[in-house]
Amino acid sequence: MKLSYFYFDRIRINVKLPLYKLKKLIPLEDLEPYCRTITMNYASGIARKYRFDSKIEILAVKDKELFRILSQYEQDLLGYKISYLEIAGDTSCSGKDESIVASELLMKSAVKTYTSTGTLFDVARQSKKRISLLRGKVDKEIFSGRTLYLGGKHFKFVIYPRQSKLTGSPSDHREFRIVGSSNIRLKTKISRIEDFLTFDVEKWFREREQKYIKLKRINHKKHGEFLLAPLRPKIKPFGAYVYDPAVGASMAFVRYLMYYPKGKPKIETSAQFIKFYVDLLEKSKKKSAGEKKSPWEIKIAALTRKKINDFLSPI
Repeated sequence: MKLSYFYFDRIRINVKLPLYKLKKLIPLEDLEPYCRTITMNYASGIARKYRFDSKIEILAVKDKELFRILSQYEQDLLGYKISYLEIAGDTSCSGKDESIVASELLMKSAVKTYTSTGTLFDVARQSKKRISLLRGKVDKEIFSGRTLYLGGKHFKFVIYPRQSKLTGSPSDHREFRIVGSSNIRLKTKISRIEDFLTFDVEKWFREREQKYIKLKRINHKKHGEFLLAPLRPKIKPFGAYVYDPAVGASMAFVRYLMYYPKGKPKIETSAQFIKFYVDLLEKSKKKSAGEKKSPWEIKIAALTRKKINDFLSPI
């Protein structure tokens, strides 16, 4: 039986106290047993524009006792803000290979509702210069150079295979990333340190994953009918099989998107497939009414978000 673990993966708290005062106030040695790491440092350049001088960074909370201790110093933190939050779910795997396979299956089919943004980052497809820069930053606990990002800048779902920060075992790792104190408050109702004490991590994660993340695959029949329209070729017997021209057209086009376009992201996942068509639709809307359009552009302009979403079917 596979076990799942849910936890606060990363927390950033911006504080208006100078760093030296923050270090005097908070006893790190009392907090360290309850998380993987906890550090204090100068606030980022952006945070400093809002008069925050320092920050607390917490990685992989193991026990909520951390928040109980930290809340004792809450009144002295002078208008602090919880500015970044990652809430993670890890499903244990038998080993590194299973972790990679499980994550790849999720990456291939996962889409996020209410957004068309889906990006598959693959280290192997970066420039040689970019790869050399990334090599020094590689986390040995991450098993693959591939990561799927679903969603916008302030609320994102991320999938990749790694060693669990909580248990140390191989896992398919998923996390929600929330940026900005107002977004964190809106999505989780967390605005103060004491709010972490009563927050049900597993319940929140399971509900949001069920609400926002759907597993879908390309419906080659519907997609192919769109590609071939207005033609409607008949389905033909082909030996012991039946050949559907719509399915064949769709599969050929998807293979083209996966392998042919040089210098462009390869379309390997359901999320990328949807984003490909949404981007084309948005581009077609920007053309003025008097501009001449190709037959393909006319076909794209007739699409709607709903029709694009219909190119996918639930698994």
